[in-house]
Amino acid sequence: MRAAGVLFLVVTAAASGCQPTPRSGWFRCDVDGDCPPDQRCVSGTCFRAPDRPEEDAGYDGGDHDVPDAGSDDASHTDAGLLDAGPPCMRRPVSFTPVADTAIIDNPSDCNGANYHGKEPFMNVGLGRALLRFVLNADVLEAWDGGHVVELDLRLGRQAGCGSGDCPATAGALEAHPLRVDWDEGPAPFDDYEGADWCRRTAQSRGGQEWEMDGASAPGTDVGAVSGSITVGIGESGVEIALDPDLHRPFVSTATAEITLAVAVWPVDGTVFVASSRESGGRTPELTVTVCD
Repeated sequence: MRAAGVLFLVVTAAASGCQPTPRSGWFRCDVDGDCPPDQRCVSGTCFRAPDRPEEDAGYDGGDHDVPDAGSDDASHTDAGLLDAGPPCMRRPVSFTPVADTAIIDNPSDCNGANYHGKEPFMNVGLGRALLRFVLNADVLEAWDGGHVVELDLRLGRQAGCGSGDCPATAGALEAHPLRVDWDEGPAPFDDYEGADWCRRTAQSRGGQEWEMDGASAPGTDVGAVSGSITVGIGESGVEIALDPDLHRPFVSTATAEITLAVAVWPVDGTVFVASSRESGGRTPELTVTVCD
C-alpha cells in the first residue's frame, strides 16, 4: 500500500508540473498553476485552499490568506497526496568552500608528488572536483528537524587555464556526497601534501588512500548520484540541485567543525573547468534552503 501511494504521488507531481520537496509531501511551486487543482502557491509551497480568500495585506504582498496549521484547509490527504503541511518561509543560507581541489586520472597523480588544491581552477574532465564546506549549527539543527528543503551547488566556469583558454566539451556533470577527510594541500607547493587520484591525505598525515582510486568507493568515499546537469560550452556557470537526504549521512561532526563535502564528476567525456576558491573569480557556493 505504501509503494502504491508513493507512485501516485510521483505521477500527480509530474502531471501538475511541480515537485515534492525533500523530506515531506509538500510541493514546491512558483505560481498557482504549478500546484494540484485544489492547492495554491504561497512562498514557494503548495497548500490546500478550496475557496480563494479575500486579500490579506498582512501576508506575502497582500494576495494570500494562510489557513491555521491545525485547520482542515492546512492539509491535503485526498487522492493519495501526503499531508501538505502549512506554508513556510524559505531561508537560503550560503557557504563558500574552505577547501577545493581536482584529483586527476593520471599515473603521475596516483600516490605521486602532484596535487592541484591551490590551482585557480578544477578540471572536471581530466579528473573530478572535490569541495568541502563548513556549515553552522543552525543549519544542522534544521536539517535534522526535516526543515532543509533544497541543497544547491553553484560552480563558475573558469575562462583561462595557464597560457590559453580552458577546454570545454558539452555533456553532463553529476554530483555525489563525499567523505570530508581529505587534504587540499598547502601553498606554496610541497610534494605529497595534497589529495591525488589514489591518496586522500597528505604524507605528513599518513598518506591515507581512498578506498578506491578516484574517490569512488560506494558508501565509503562517495554516496549515490545526488544531482546532475547537462552543460554546454558557453555557460558562465552551472547550478546543480542536490538531494539533501543523500548528503545528510556524509555530514561530519567528528571535529569542532560541521563539514560537508561534494564530488563533481564528468559524464562520458564532458569537460567543464570550474573556478576554484583561489581563482579570484566566481567562487563555488553551496546553498542550503531552510523552511522555517
